[in-house]
Amino acid sequence: MTHYESLKESISAQMLKTATATLHEDEKKVSAAVSMLLPSLLVRFIDQGETARTNETIREAGRAGLFDRRAELFAGHGIEGGMNLGERFENELVGADNKAYPKAVAAASGISVASADRLSDWVAAVIAGYVGSKAVEDNRSAASVTSELRPERDTMLRDIPVEVGRAAGISGMCAARGAAAAKGNKKSNWLIWLIIVAVILIIIILSVRSCNRNRAGDVVVVTESVAAVPADKTSAVAQTAGEARTANTASAVAQTTGRAQANANEPVFVEHRLPDGRMMRVAEGGCEDCMLKYLQSDAYRNASNEELRRNWMQFDNIDFQQGSGTVLEGGSMEQLENIAAVLKNYPDVKIRIGGFADNTGTRAVNNRISRERAEYVKSILVKDGVKADRISTEGFGNEFATVPVDATAAQRAVDRGIALRFTK
Repeated sequence: MTHYESLKESISAQMLKTATATLHEDEKKVSAAVSMLLPSLLVRFIDQGETARTNETIREAGRAGLFDRRAELFAGHGIEGGMNLGERFENELVGADNKAYPKAVAAASGISVASADRLSDWVAAVIAGYVGSKAVEDNRSAASVTSELRPERDTMLRDIPVEVGRAAGISGMCAARGAAAAKGNKKSNWLIWLIIVAVILIIIILSVRSCNRNRAGDVVVVTESVAAVPADKTSAVAQTAGEARTANTASAVAQTTGRAQANANEPVFVEHRLPDGRMMRVAEGGCEDCMLKYLQSDAYRNASNEELRRNWMQFDNIDFQQGSGTVLEGGSMEQLENIAAVLKNYPDVKIRIGGFADNTGTRAVNNRISRERAEYVKSILVKDGVKADRISTEGFGNEFATVPVDATAAQRAVDRGIALRFTK
């Protein structure tokens, strides 16, 4: 069992029930929050590496036995030093003044910001206690545990919503818009499962034959593995063949740039040279960065229509006003200009734009607004010089909205987004 799997199992259903009662929240929402807090804090720990400060906190947590007393933490009990260590460790990972992180977790899970903040401290304390117990009991350095966690980073990334990852300061968040892509998977899930079953059967048959041929003691190594496609809409696409290949390509490049950034809360910028010679400076893991890395990869050149259909990329800096399909919030135009420049530099590329709405309003209104948003983005790109026949549009309404209707307009902004995918 991997470290990540061990940590996920260590937060039991009973602990979640207790936390639900302590925080006065919905149990499913608390579970959803924990499922994004755990991987995002772990990835920040992996990326940041061992520092004198984190090493001190981790060893204190190990000596205090926080991991063994994690159930008490989730009950809100004041273990001596426990809460402070959890808060301290969380601050060291995402920043003491980072208000965006709990807000993003709250918006994505549906719990309050205050509850997200408390849960974050508890989860951080569990992680510090787990790593600390390994360091203290086995007389190891935190760095050695970090090195064992690093190969699991890509798996953790798939469990982190894009907005949460960026708020935490994680680089390489080139995840597709899982919600929209999940729509495309509804009709093809049976085919995916059929392929999985067929591959499993082939592996079993080959393994049995290999075992029969190697009874004299030869070791048979199975070099391929099959992962089950998860049910939740956020990570479903990341497990498919085309998405996994794309995510791995983007993540591999992203991990080599900007890792040494001193302040984790500041965005990391990268530069791309376009075919026309222009240098474009964009946020690492942003929509433009993801587009360019994908367009320049074998994953795109060899992608089938089915793989392209599942690989949505989210516009991370475009926000429509609530209830409007044509009024953009400030700062949106810069990203649209960048995307137009990318498309003009790749004249053979075609895209499909998807519009989304939040949970306010009727289904009919949301469907209309989401279509208007997609069409409006298309109109801006066309005005910027992209041929109209290269862009198709689609409105998804509030089909994939996750933030409850009673949340604030700012929290619901994550559901009023725009995404794109490439077509052939």
